[in-house]
Amino acid sequence: MGDEYVIGVDSGGSHTRVVCVDLDGQMRGSSQAAGGSPTHNVNARDHVQSAIHDAIQRAGVEVGNAVGLVSGMAGFDGERDLGWASKYLDVSGLACPRYIVNDAVVAHAGAFAGNPGIIVVAGTGSMIFGITEAGEQVRNDRYFHYAGGARHLSFDAMARILTDEDTEADADLVREVFQFWGVSDKQGLRKIVRDHESADRNDVKHSYGRMAQLITAAAETSPLAAAACCQLAVATCVGIRLLAGHFESTVVSVALQGGLARSVAFAKSVEAELAAARGKRMDVVDPVLKPAAGAALLALRRAGVDTNERVVRGLAACDHLIR
Repeated sequence: MGDEYVIGVDSGGSHTRVVCVDLDGQMRGSSQAAGGSPTHNVNARDHVQSAIHDAIQRAGVEVGNAVGLVSGMAGFDGERDLGWASKYLDVSGLACPRYIVNDAVVAHAGAFAGNPGIIVVAGTGSMIFGITEAGEQVRNDRYFHYAGGARHLSFDAMARILTDEDTEADADLVREVFQFWGVSDKQGLRKIVRDHESADRNDVKHSYGRMAQLITAAAETSPLAAAACCQLAVATCVGIRLLAGHFESTVVSVALQGGLARSVAFAKSVEAELAAARGKRMDVVDPVLKPAAGAALLALRRAGVDTNERVVRGLAACDHLIR
């Protein structure tokens, strides 16, 4: 096998992460760049290409020795998107087979390492994706359902503040929100919202996405933040339950991935909502691997490698190296 290796790519709205993994499942190098989603980043293609190039350099391997690449891309929805998506992987000297899927697919592969379950990917954007015991792939958007990502949590909190739902218990959070936007009162906050109408749409989305960290961090002490987290969690759990109906088992595993989904406040809200739901039991479990390692796992399988427990353990042991 020599110096042959595979490449795993996970490109979302906020970050692009790339790993190079040898055929024994050992991490050789990794890289991170800005978001690779075309709906959230003007320079998405450059971000993905630079991250791939950087990961190969860090791994100290020859670009021509890659034997496979799997890329999970936010915004990819099948063959109709191959035209633009394949260009993101055009890196000089890279001639290996390339396989492109939605980023939720590589997140699922990492979370469950081939086992059935439902993955919630919630960060800049949102997707709920499941693979059943029979291998059926199901997505919440096929039910015309969308839960919302980090920016939607901020939209909710902003609306609550601007409609005077805040109380004295929310004072610290409201001050932090004012500070975040550089204003001193609600009138200033209203002006910010109006000014967003003429601002770059992607810049606005990323700003609201960053603000979400204030909301999740304050959920333990601010009733307003807790209510916003709970509302988004309720919408997320509707999507989970829609997909759970496709599973034969009475117990369905659910994993959370992404900056918002992995936040303590949001995860607690989801767990509480699922515990109270009727019907099947849904257990929230920790992901086995990060999404980029999940992409590498799929790439190894497509390259004909037996991805046994030893290989998965090797990937898991190096998971912390993914930046």
